[in-house]
Amino acid sequence: MRLRAQSPLAGVAPSRVTREGWLEHGGNTPAAAASLQVHAQTVRYRMKQVEALFGTALHDRRDRRRQDARPRDR
Repeated sequence: MRLRAQSPLAGVAPSRVTREGWLEHGGNTPAAAASLQVHAQTVRYRMKQVEALFGTALHDRRDRRRQDARPRDR
């Protein structure tokens, strides 16, 4: 059996895409929601899931910079 290291968001595509969109818009939830074509509340919900997975508070600029510096799965 071959084991692969995966990011915490592997298999959680909507949250991964939401995280990337949210970071691209500098944490601007309405702008991220518009670009993802979802409701702003959906972005907030998914970002809470992301924060729970990573154990970071992305509203904190330092944590956000660390997240933005992580390699993205593409």
